[in-house]
Amino acid sequence: MKIYLTHCSAEKESTLKGTGIATTPAKLYTNPELQAFMQRCQNKGVAWAILSDRYGVWLPNITHEWYEKHPSTVTEEEFRQLVAQCDRTLQAYDEIYFFVRPATFHPFYQKVLTTIRLASRVTQFRDMQMIE
Repeated sequence: MKIYLTHCSAEKESTLKGTGIATTPAKLYTNPELQAFMQRCQNKGVAWAILSDRYGVWLPNITHEWYEKHPSTVTEEEFRQLVAQCDRTLQAYDEIYFFVRPATFHPFYQKVLTTIRLASRVTQFRDMQMIE
């Protein structure tokens, strides 16, 4: 089994801020490139998720509340918890394809991808057309 991932975005649906309403990543993130990633994955019928600074690997059917968390503010303890969550969530996947969006790819995401126990399963790519 394979899954496609990309990193989260600071651009979020502002009407959800402070409401406490839990939503899916497709409804929360408004960044056009991130929306295009999610749409392509949905159109191709492939498994996908978002790597969130706050929630770790966020699958499309899971709901969480609006949040504000910059990757540079993740503490070492939060990082350890995120890595553990990533390993648990991704363990069922033999192939993990990570879509790098260079303009917003923070070193934090690279650190996560190389620290997880499943690092050998991760392939990074930059061309959205590779999502098949």
